[in-house]
Parts: sequence; C-alpha cells; structure tokens
Amino acid sequence: MRIIHWSDCYPPFRGGTETVVCRLATAMAAEGHDVLVVTNGAEGLAPHEKVQGVAIHRFPFRAALEASDPHAILQALKGVAAVKREFVPDVIHLHFNGPSCFFHLRTHATRPCPVLVTIHGGLGDCSGGARNALGQLLDTADWVSGVSHAMVAEAIAVSPLVAMKSSVIYNGDHRARPIAPRAEPPILFCFGRHVPDKGFDLAIAAMPAIRAMYPDVRLVIASDGPERVNLEKQAQSLGLGEAVCFVGWVDEAALQQWIDRASIIIVPSRWAEGFGLVALEAALAARPVIATAVGGLPEVVRDGRTGIIVPPHHAAAIADAALRLLDDPAWSRALGENARADAARFGLRAQLDSFIALYARLQGRADAA
Repeated sequence: MRIIHWSDCYPPFRGGTETVVCRLATAMAAEGHDVLVVTNGAEGLAPHEKVQGVAIHRFPFRAALEASDPHAILQALKGVAAVKREFVPDVIHLHFNGPSCFFHLRTHATRPCPVLVTIHGGLGDCSGGARNALGQLLDTADWVSGVSHAMVAEAIAVSPLVAMKSSVIYNGDHRARPIAPRAEPPILFCFGRHVPDKGFDLAIAAMPAIRAMYPDVRLVIASDGPERVNLEKQAQSLGLGEAVCFVGWVDEAALQQWIDRASIIIVPSRWAEGFGLVALEAALAARPVIATAVGGLPEVVRDGRTGIIVPPHHAAAIADAALRLLDDPAWSRALGENARADAARFGLRAQLDSFIALYARLQGRADAA
C-alpha cells in the first residue's frame, strides 16, 4: 500500500505528534508499505531525504502562510501537487496539528484518494483561518480518527458530520522493560515542552507543600522551551533551590532512564492533551501518574487504579496527590503495577493493525464507488 503521512512537524522536531507519526511511518515502511511523509520545512533540513525507509518531503508551509507570500504559497502548492502525482498514494493520512492542511485541501484534486484525518490534540486553540481549514478538512475527509474519545468529541464539535464517520484508535508503544528500583530520596518527574499549556508551573507551585513533609524530594523537569526562564525564576522565588532540577532536552534513552528513577510522574497540563504519551511511558515503567482531568488523559490514567486524576489549574491538588502516594509506598507500587498491566490496551501492534485495516476499508470503498 502507498501511504502519505502528512504532519505539520516531524523529527528532528520533538513532540508527541511527531513521535507518534514517526513510529507509524517507520513501522509501516518496515512491513513493506511504500511510505512518504509530507511535513513542514526548516532552515538546515534537507527538502528531500529518506530515513529508515521513509521518504520525507519538506515544504515551507509555515513560513509561506505567516508571510502571506503568494509566490511562496503557489510554489508550495505546486510542489505538493507534484508529489501527489508522482507518488500516487492509495491513502492520505493527515495528522492534524496545524494549518498546513490548507495545502492538502487545495491540491486534493491532483490525486483523488481516500483521506483519513487523525486528531492528536485539543482543538480549542484553533481560530480564524486554521479553524476554517480544519472544518473543511473534517467535512470532506472520508474518515476521522481520534487518539482518544475526547479528541473525537472535539472533532464532532467542529464538524457534526464526523459523528457518522469516526472512531478511536489509541496511540501505542511496545517497549516494555524491566521494572527499575525507584530513586531515594524520591524524584517527581515532568517531561514536555516548556510552555504554559503544559502546566509545569503548577508542579513547581506544589513543591513547598510536598517538601514540608518530605524535605529531600526533588522535582526534575526535562525538555526545554520559551517558559524555562520563568519556571526557573518561579522555583527561585519559592526558595526551592536544587529541589527543582531542569535537565533540558533529553533523548529517548535518557527520558526512559529518568522515568525509571522517578517515584511519580506528573502530567499537570492545562491544555487538552489528546492522549498523553508521557503517561504511557510511565505505565510501561510501572510508575504511577498524577494527571489533570483534561483531554484524553483520564482515558489513559485510570483514577485510583493506575494513578490519580486531579482538577486542572490546581497546584494544591497536585501536592495532595503526591503526598498520598509518598505516604503509602505500597499503594504507589500497586498503582504502578496496575498501570503496567493496563498498558496492554495501548500496543503499537494494535495501533498499526487498526490503521492498516482502516486504510484497506477506505480504499475498497473508493474502488467500489
């Protein structure tokens, strides 16, 4: 099968959607499918390359749209149309997380074929042209999948037609590993881009109450982003000193090592996380998660069984949950073990098989039309 995966961002850019799309594209190519990725370009990245069997075509989508440059937009449209004509996809799988879908919509007639749209994250921040493009994309798509029931609901809110042509396909992972001993003194761990939506300031604000009972506890925050300076200032203003450690960007191996050392993983998001890959990583390592009740997180973290769900925007609730887990190590370990067992719901094999079966169904429907 010839598959185009379309995503606003793709590695070497780092994020949840990028990770999911890369895993899918690479696994599908390894299983003999002809896979091409269309994504946004950036300075220093080759416009065309092949990585792990996946052909990658990068276009300056964001720069052209932000500059409202008619020539650049036209050139990108011509480039996308040429890729579609030459590759002749059986299905185009759009992973919506930005406005680049405009370039797909304007070139769809170049190579009509089934279109699947996957919603990876909350759509509340879409507005203006991006929301109009999303509405058109959802209206015209042959099928819409969400990485959680919460994301399907958001898609239906934008386009009621989605209710008749949608399903949930959870993200997957396959890297179960030995359960590592937890570090002493305890480590609380957060991972993700340093932006307000991730809520890391709430985890920092929870630390004074936690340290009042456990003076040696540390909060480790990995990754980076524009809010890092403000987060560091917040930690200093609260007198937390070395109790909050910023370790910057980490690769996948280092991320797993930090999760393995941690006692508790905290996902304090304000934004409607579509799924929560960090929560799944924690489950595979048998670590309990404290997560906010936003987006798809309550579908991944089962409150009181695999972790604790707390209200968003609520540092005191995060502190209370952390103290409950630290006060009862046996219960904390039980939650982690439950999470590891529950992670079987989120296998990469199941995710791959679901998408390939859906592609075939959409292709068969198109052939019969």
